[in-house]
Amino acid sequence: MLTRLRELLAVARLARVWWSEPVDYDAQIGYFAQRGLLGGVQLLVGGCAALLAAISIVIQLSPAGPSTALARGVSSVFAVSALVWALVWWFGPWPSRATSIAFIIYADIGISVVALLDSNRLAGFFGLNALLLISVYAKFFEGPRVLALHTAWVLLVIGVFAADIAWGPHGDPYLALAKTLAAIASFVVVPAVVQFGIWVMRNDAHDSVTDQLTGLLNRRGLNLRIESFLADRAHQSIAGACVTVLVIDLDRFKNVNDTYGHAVGDAVLMRSAERIRGVVRSSALVARVGGEEFVVVDVTSPQQVLGISERIRAAIAATADMAPVTASIGVASIALPDFPGEMRILNRCWTPRSNVPTTRCSRQSEAAAMPPCA
Repeated sequence: MLTRLRELLAVARLARVWWSEPVDYDAQIGYFAQRGLLGGVQLLVGGCAALLAAISIVIQLSPAGPSTALARGVSSVFAVSALVWALVWWFGPWPSRATSIAFIIYADIGISVVALLDSNRLAGFFGLNALLLISVYAKFFEGPRVLALHTAWVLLVIGVFAADIAWGPHGDPYLALAKTLAAIASFVVVPAVVQFGIWVMRNDAHDSVTDQLTGLLNRRGLNLRIESFLADRAHQSIAGACVTVLVIDLDRFKNVNDTYGHAVGDAVLMRSAERIRGVVRSSALVARVGGEEFVVVDVTSPQQVLGISERIRAAIAATADMAPVTASIGVASIALPDFPGEMRILNRCWTPRSNVPTTRCSRQSEAAAMPPCA
């Protein structure tokens, strides 16, 4: 019993964090973009919008659908607007956060109004199932607060239907109660539980590719990101663009740990990570791949390579309150068009030194094996 109670308390603590954590909309989108799935998701969301348009037209052909000219006109307007949204999703860029929320509001109101216009209340109640599509969208791309507002709207609409079924001309309160309980399970409990689970798994996935001390990518994260990162930059207009890999090794770092202790050593690693991140482009990949080893990957012009390495070296060696350190930096460059066939060589640049020495990533040592970046 105590074990179960502790487990429930742990879930409650996680739920509080889930509720209070700000939504990183760009990161949500980036997760799918990095895996080449964003275009497919846009097609899927647009397809759902087109499906809503089709439902609004087809229901007008049923005796249980809208029975007045005004009701049919409203349903037709919703159908046309849903088709416009479908085109936006299919042919436009991924929407901004504000547009995403506007889409949820539009769909919530539109689906509810069309369902309320059905002459048969049970048919309209069944039509509310389309709101599950919006719940799924909110689960993946919005936070718990937007999902909560969406759920509150759904509960309000369910209440309107339930009241009409219970106390309308053919009132059946038991049917209304049964339908309401089923709807609450589908529209309230399931979306919240699923989004919470997605949040937990997403955080675990983030932790698995992130160095916990510095917040940089770890080796696994770098290996997962490198190919998509370079593919996204394959058509850059930089003259003679090359993939540049810088491998940074803090000099005599073991002496820092032995002299000052591991707490100071950790502080030095965090300081070095922050300084590296501060002098490279925000789009560059920066990772900690070993104890005191860091890797930077970016697409640059050949003329920029030495300047980047010098900025990193100077930043790490800059004056510090405690335990100043210097760094040795190995640089490998490869012509951007040639990178798909040379990924094996680049991967060797952040292979542990027990297998491949850092010096193998210098321009000189790889010059014979790698296409020149001139």
